[in-house]
Amino acid sequence: MLFALIYQSILLILFLTFSMGPAFFAMLNVSLTLPKSKARFFAGGIVLSDLMVCFMGILIIHFGFQQWLDNFKYKKFMGILAGSLIVLIGGFFLKPQDRKGPESSNIRFKSFSWPVLLSKGFFLNFLNPSVWIMWLGNITVAGNVLQFSFAKTLLYFSVILFFTFSIELLKIHLASKLKKFISGQVLRFFNTFTGVALMAFGFYLMYFFYFIPS
Repeated sequence: MLFALIYQSILLILFLTFSMGPAFFAMLNVSLTLPKSKARFFAGGIVLSDLMVCFMGILIIHFGFQQWLDNFKYKKFMGILAGSLIVLIGGFFLKPQDRKGPESSNIRFKSFSWPVLLSKGFFLNFLNPSVWIMWLGNITVAGNVLQFSFAKTLLYFSVILFFTFSIELLKIHLASKLKKFISGQVLRFFNTFTGVALMAFGFYLMYFFYFIPS
């Protein structure tokens, strides 16, 4: 059982850092267009949201509230709301930019304070229904090994998220080394790609949850 838990831990860290979700594309974009000092706050928001979802998931399973999440009307409302907000965030990346030079691609980020970047990373990840499904599944599996101890489960996943955040910081560092070789035109293309990917994911969520069978 311990070996299975270690194996799950490695897979979970890899999934959190390299899964092709909306947070992944946004994180790459931010890492390439922002200074490291600001990109860290965006990454921190993503990991903080994972910790919040994990904490809430542990509470839901601990107190037996899983049926609440299976409520049809609740799932439909939250799915459409999450899709709408992700579409809005994607639209931000498609905002027309000044094309005067290579640095113009990150002008609109320079005035962002750390709370704004932290919040953007937090809500982009928090509103993704697949993140909730992933955490609830992993909490259930890990809980079996940890005797569903609230403290042990929370500590276990906190360690997982510490390693995840460390890898995110490494990705930001590598991106900062790479971006000096990337032209402003490539960054603008990447902004467009990120915006389209986020909006496509948001519209998919809206469509899926609108037509979800009762």
